[in-house]
Amino acid sequence: MVEKTADHSATELSNELPLVLPTRVIAYAWGDKYVSELLSLTLPALLAPGNLPYVAGAVPCEVVILTQQRFFARFLSDATVVRMQEFCPVRLFALDDLVSAPDKYGIALTHVLHRGFADLGPAVTDSWLMFLNADFILADGSLRNLLKWLATGERLVASPSYCVNSEAVVPELLRRLDPHTRSLTLAPREMASLVLRHRHNTIRGKTVNQSLFSIRYMDQFYWEVDSDTLLGHQMPVAIVGMRPERYLAEPNSYWDHGLMREFVPQASHCVIGDSDEFLMLELRGEDVAQDQLRLGWPEPAEIARNTTSFMTAYQRDMAQYPLTLHARDLPAGADSARQQLRAFVDSVLVHLPAVLPSHLDHPQWNYHRPGFIQTRHDYLSKQLGRATETGEPPLGLSELDRVWWMLDGLNKSHERRRAQLVELRDHQRQLLDVLQKRLEVWIEGEREALREKLTNDVASIPIHRGVQGRGIELYHMLNACAESAPSDISPGAERPWVAPLDKAADSWIAFDNEAEARREALANALIWTESHYGNRLAMLDLEFQSASGPLQTEYDRLAKARLASAVVPHVSMRHGPHSTDAIPSGRSLDALAKRIYRRLFGAVPRVTQLHPYWAPLRHLVRLVDEAAGLETAKVLVVIGKGGIADRIADPLPGAHGLVSRAEVVQGNLAAAFNQTREIDLCVCPLETSELSEFTEIVRAVRPCMREGGKILGLYPNFDLAPLPMHDGQFLRDLSDLPGTTRVYYAGSAQSARVLRRYRKALAAPNKGRLGSAARIALALLTLSSNALAANRLEDLVPEDQLSRPPEPCSSLTIEVILPH
Repeated sequence: MVEKTADHSATELSNELPLVLPTRVIAYAWGDKYVSELLSLTLPALLAPGNLPYVAGAVPCEVVILTQQRFFARFLSDATVVRMQEFCPVRLFALDDLVSAPDKYGIALTHVLHRGFADLGPAVTDSWLMFLNADFILADGSLRNLLKWLATGERLVASPSYCVNSEAVVPELLRRLDPHTRSLTLAPREMASLVLRHRHNTIRGKTVNQSLFSIRYMDQFYWEVDSDTLLGHQMPVAIVGMRPERYLAEPNSYWDHGLMREFVPQASHCVIGDSDEFLMLELRGEDVAQDQLRLGWPEPAEIARNTTSFMTAYQRDMAQYPLTLHARDLPAGADSARQQLRAFVDSVLVHLPAVLPSHLDHPQWNYHRPGFIQTRHDYLSKQLGRATETGEPPLGLSELDRVWWMLDGLNKSHERRRAQLVELRDHQRQLLDVLQKRLEVWIEGEREALREKLTNDVASIPIHRGVQGRGIELYHMLNACAESAPSDISPGAERPWVAPLDKAADSWIAFDNEAEARREALANALIWTESHYGNRLAMLDLEFQSASGPLQTEYDRLAKARLASAVVPHVSMRHGPHSTDAIPSGRSLDALAKRIYRRLFGAVPRVTQLHPYWAPLRHLVRLVDEAAGLETAKVLVVIGKGGIADRIADPLPGAHGLVSRAEVVQGNLAAAFNQTREIDLCVCPLETSELSEFTEIVRAVRPCMREGGKILGLYPNFDLAPLPMHDGQFLRDLSDLPGTTRVYYAGSAQSARVLRRYRKALAAPNKGRLGSAARIALALLTLSSNALAANRLEDLVPEDQLSRPPEPCSSLTIEVILPH
């Protein structure tokens, strides 16, 4: 942290305010582009007379700028920052550790803003905070009006930003910069005109009363009244001022997802929606979000569907506040336009799930947070070096950071001590290796000396005169063959080599014993070294595991494990009975045919006994009706590929939810129900490729199920293929499911013949919609008597035989009853 102060006291302006509290203006930037924008435009706009100069003159004030340490010198020498110090202190906070993971912008931004006031501790509840993004340019007078709202007791003040094409707007702003005062002063309506002329495509693509193009993800809605007036709703609206009701040591959700509710749980928002009172434009490159633009305008249901990956209840609630951007007085048609815009926004919101994920434990937060924490702590570990090993955690660290500090110190101490032992062991091992090599050289040298001595001793043996001239070998040979030695040779002279050879042998054996003893001593030394340091390393690892285990467990608990996905499944809820299965009315021939068809055969999956599908589907229909017969029962249908039972719950009372199987198996379904257990029955139609995922679906759905609830899986085998039940892992997983699991089978030789004929009719070449319908109707009428007989016969099978697969098998229905 770097701090510079200014000798500036509050003036009589403070007398205008009913309450005066210490105020902190918080701005941030990292990276060259945003630092340049902050210094050249954002801070000069802060110096407009009705912004920082007014605030600093009315209340005790300071500016905190969070940036990377490499930019500190640049900030302190910048003419705009020097000018700001004439009004109030300017303090620089480092944020390097928070931005070390480039793919974690949202979570980094949250921690950066939190760091801007975390040092205040509990005193933050008696402070006013004003927030300013690096690319937000304020109109003159905005902070003056914000301060007045805070002084009246408002604790959470929001106001929108409006995106503009920075390539067009930046040159105009720079031309308005006063080089002497370093201020950038634009009146609200002057800035509004600039915004309206250079609206970014992310505004144009969210403007409801134009249908030329749209943008895929809509968290804002606008209505262009005329060239000088734009109405809007945003989800969320940017927080510009806050007086927290409580201190929060560490962020626990995204800033825009609802973290504000953790700081201010009781007070409602104050939204400054009129640009005359507060206005800030947001610089954005023209090519940003180009990949999200699309021709035409989507239906409200599609807009809602695309928001569920990020939408929280907090964001949805912000849509109620009307926003007005205008460069002139409001035109006569503004009220009517506002009503039309609000009606459209409501038509989108009605398609959102009744229960949206909480900002707490949001899957996106839980998915990205562990990676952010890991990258941040890796960065800090390198920067701090041995500080975590030799010192205690500094005061003010969060619980997670304190645990990490101690764990990092233990890791470094263990790694250092282990490296020392390994180095010492390797050093001694190398020394013994050198000694062994030297020993072998010495042994070979000593043996060579013994050989040389023996050679010299044998060569110096005196030779008898009688054999002179014939050669010693000939003499030895003849002497060895003689029955007796010549009388002229002295005793012992006949074997003069024996003595030196015996002596050499004794010397060799003695030396060999000595050499082996030395080898053994070095080998034992090496064995001792390996054993000694192996034991010391094992003890060191054991001590480390004992000391670090509880810390690691606590660290993992606080950091939380990474989720498999950040997606929140979209659950479409509706209340039954649903009208889509009603028998069509009307006098047309088509309506009459449909009524006859429905009365005779029903509608899949609720078909009559005249339909070939009745027997394969009867167990599912029976179990669904038994479990969801109450008006208050809530049913969730997991939609797969086949769609055979997607509408099984339509005729039932109560609430029915539809959710994609692909989204369920990714996890996070509990977030769609705000971590509540409210589902009574879950139905999962399964194709062959999906059957192995049933146990995974059960585990994913269970956190949303009430105690004693049921999960039903249907595998329709209309083509009568062999059952794919050879997967041992699937069978083991099925047997390990919680509660009670039972499998019901359907099928018989009679119903199989009917099914084959019906499926053959369905597979015939298509001759148009009417031709296809006529062919199916004819097949059903032709097969109805056989189907009725087969279905009734199969319905007579005793209950205790339904758990054994027949041959052939037309379906299996899995029933999982969860424990109470």
